[in-house]
Amino acid sequence: MDNQDIALVGISICCPAGDSVDEFWQGIAQGGDFISEAPEGVIDAYHFEGTPNAIDRFYCKKGGFFKGSIKVDPLRYGIMPISAGGIDPEQLLSLMGVEHALIDAGVFKKGISLQKGSIIIGKGNFSSLVQMRVIEIMQTSRQITALLKSMLPGLTEEDLDKIRDAYQSKHGQYNADMAIGTMPNLIASLVANRFDMHGPAYMLDAACASGIVAINHSINLLRSGQCDIAIAGGMHAAHSAMFWGTFNLLGALSRRQVIAPFSEDADGLLIGQGGGFVVLKTLRKAIEDGDRIYSVIKETAVSSDGASTHVMVTSVEGQKRLLERTWNLAGMDPDKIGYVEAHGTGTIVGDKTELATLKSFFGDNTRPRAYVGSVKSNIGHAMPAAGMIGMIKTALSLYWRKIPPTLHCEKPQPAMFESRFMPPQELIDWDGEKIPLIAGVNAFGFGGINAHAIMTAYEPPAGTPWVRPKPYLGEALMISAPNGPELIEKLKRGDFTDTGGSYRLVLFDPDESRVNQAIAVVEEDKPCRGKLDIWFSNRSVLANGGKIVYMFPGFVSEWEAEVDSISRLLDLPSMDELLSGMAEIDEVDKIVQRIHHAKWLSQEGLRKLGVEADIYTGHSVGEWDACLFAGTIEG
Repeated sequence: MDNQDIALVGISICCPAGDSVDEFWQGIAQGGDFISEAPEGVIDAYHFEGTPNAIDRFYCKKGGFFKGSIKVDPLRYGIMPISAGGIDPEQLLSLMGVEHALIDAGVFKKGISLQKGSIIIGKGNFSSLVQMRVIEIMQTSRQITALLKSMLPGLTEEDLDKIRDAYQSKHGQYNADMAIGTMPNLIASLVANRFDMHGPAYMLDAACASGIVAINHSINLLRSGQCDIAIAGGMHAAHSAMFWGTFNLLGALSRRQVIAPFSEDADGLLIGQGGGFVVLKTLRKAIEDGDRIYSVIKETAVSSDGASTHVMVTSVEGQKRLLERTWNLAGMDPDKIGYVEAHGTGTIVGDKTELATLKSFFGDNTRPRAYVGSVKSNIGHAMPAAGMIGMIKTALSLYWRKIPPTLHCEKPQPAMFESRFMPPQELIDWDGEKIPLIAGVNAFGFGGINAHAIMTAYEPPAGTPWVRPKPYLGEALMISAPNGPELIEKLKRGDFTDTGGSYRLVLFDPDESRVNQAIAVVEEDKPCRGKLDIWFSNRSVLANGGKIVYMFPGFVSEWEAEVDSISRLLDLPSMDELLSGMAEIDEVDKIVQRIHHAKWLSQEGLRKLGVEADIYTGHSVGEWDACLFAGTIEG
């Protein structure tokens, strides 16, 4: 086994910042704060009512939660409807996440075999939502009836059976077909079965370090030649009262209900949902396959703190030993560090320890300056998925040559000023001539399990022209700036980012000549609403009391091409894909199916864009869609 460089060629992510790579990157690049109160139905409101205590009344009600409801079609992954009702959501999210990462890597488009592929997923072993529901059905119902029988001896067995049946029915069904959905160790096996992967497929639990440990195992498989493609993931979707209550009991949650890594004001973490998957190959193989390469992983390593004062107390010595091992394996100079995606949980002891580690290993403020950040400030602490999401953030930062801001750290801890690191307060241009395009990623788990990764930007071989990454949404640029000159400057230097501001531009089918056309439009400083497929505004309509209106069109025969173009743009199934699995149907049925597909496309597309309207209106059959979205009818 040698220490070949590893290419990260595909990504999928689902977290409070969004359920696509583009949405996630836009969200954190703009400094979005995606922390919110626990939505109704996720955790029983009872636990946030009354006076907080150490058992079942929680003092913190904020965390990171998925945006809206995430829809996954179980049939797409061979899971029958009778089984789907009892399946753990993390199984479905993992199946979808793996597929999206493979699509992003171009695996299906290129016809790449996955038979020498592996799937390793980091996930906690704590009870899932489905497991908790089974406990309620099988055990709690019996305990309730036993208690009632002892307290109310007058109740008959028939009465007790009715009480037990009513309690069980409230918590749903459970039968043999649903059993597979309660077994978390089968998630990787389901993925391997669905995508015909013959390499190792397993789950692991290394607490908060799980995601990077999964990558570490995957790299070993690639370097040994056992696999030629590997998928690594991290998943934490469950928000249960039991899990939340553990951190409440420990006092680890922020009483200010703000997660502020490395800030003087930090007083605890906030729990976040999240999941992410990456597709890995050796760099040599990725170049041969003509893959898009987000970043290069130079090395990873894993270690434990060993003996310490307590299993829950982090150790500077243990963390430093890990960093020394990783950088020695990579044969790289720590002086060249440009950025560290820290573990950065916002806990007082954890942040203090990590800062001491960074200063001890990378040097003090006499060394060249570098940046440090934590995506947890945006989305909360995604537990076993945290390290994976940190890796994805760093890969995208290296790919786009930008470092997103870290939130709520306007007043860094005094120890920060003694180190060479500072948290960015705004989106930073990552100019490789000023800041080395070399990053470290930390993930330090409960119990002293530590993981570290070293990543670099991908530099094409000499003589290969560098292709600018495609913009966020398919073939459409979405750019903004505070004023016209800044927007023009961004266009000229190829900074296609939507970072906020009243001057906003959308440009379809961008190439050099189209960008020049857009510059000319901005220079005129007059709104442009679709001419030459350029949309430009020099004033913020919504900020001045404007409303968003959705106008749903009627149905015309020429619309099918537009439906399919929108499907491609938003990575949704086309009409041909929708009809491919259906029996032969006549022209009338085809028209009906096209109407249904258009309605579905509207629902999924608008959900994916994450925008809600103030007013809904429609023409012809579009009136039904307008009523559906307005909530006046059920669809």
